[in-house]
Amino acid sequence: MPQERMTEGPKVPVKEVKNVYETVCELLGYKPSIAIFDYDFTLKTDYLGPLLSLRFGEVPVESVQILTMLRLADWHVCILTNQHPTGHVIAREMSHLRGNYPFFPDSLDKAMRNGDPNEKLIIGNTSTVYLPFYNFKRTKSALNEVSNFLDKHLENAQNGIYMIGDREGDIKFAQRLNDKINPLGLSVNGFLKFPDPIYVKAIPKEPRGITGKFIP
Repeated sequence: MPQERMTEGPKVPVKEVKNVYETVCELLGYKPSIAIFDYDFTLKTDYLGPLLSLRFGEVPVESVQILTMLRLADWHVCILTNQHPTGHVIAREMSHLRGNYPFFPDSLDKAMRNGDPNEKLIIGNTSTVYLPFYNFKRTKSALNEVSNFLDKHLENAQNGIYMIGDREGDIKFAQRLNDKINPLGLSVNGFLKFPDPIYVKAIPKEPRGITGKFIP
C-alpha cells in the first residue's frame, strides 16, 4: 500500500455482539468484504478448560466454523493478535496425542486460507524477546502488515472492512487503521465488539466512543 500521511478519519462505528455466531450472521449480510479478527477472548474464549484437560492451544470448534463460512462466502479474513503467529510446538503435539482437537494457529489458518498458500493470515508479534504487557497492536508494524493484507485484496476491501474484538485497544487499532486508509478511499465500516472477559469487568473502562449502525 502506498505511503501516505496519517490523517484523522471518521469515527469507526461500534456494535455489540454476544458470540461468534451472531458475528457471522451480521457479516454475511454484507457483500464479500474483509474481516479482521482479534484472537484472545474473541476467537479463543475458554482458557481454563483446555488447560485443565491438557488440550493446550485448543480453540472452539465454533470459531473454526465461522471462519470457514466466511471463506466459503468469498470473504478474505485475517487474525491480528498479540500472540506469536506460529503458536507453540507443544499445542501441535498435544493435539495429535489427545484426538486432533482444533488448535491455534493451524486450524484457524486452514479455515481462513483462500488462495495463496504462502499468504500471511495470522498477523502477530514475531519478536524473540518476551516483554510483559507488550501490545503488538499498538505498533506501526501491526498497522503496516494489516494494510498490506488489505492491499492484496483491494476489491474486497472496497466492499467493506470490518474488525471484530473485545477490548478498547482493538477499537483503537480499528480507528488507527481507518485513519491510515481513509485518504486512499477505504474505510473501516464497523467494529463488532464482544463482551468484556470476566477478569476485566472490574477494571475501569475508557470511554467507548461512537456506537451505532454500520455504514451501508
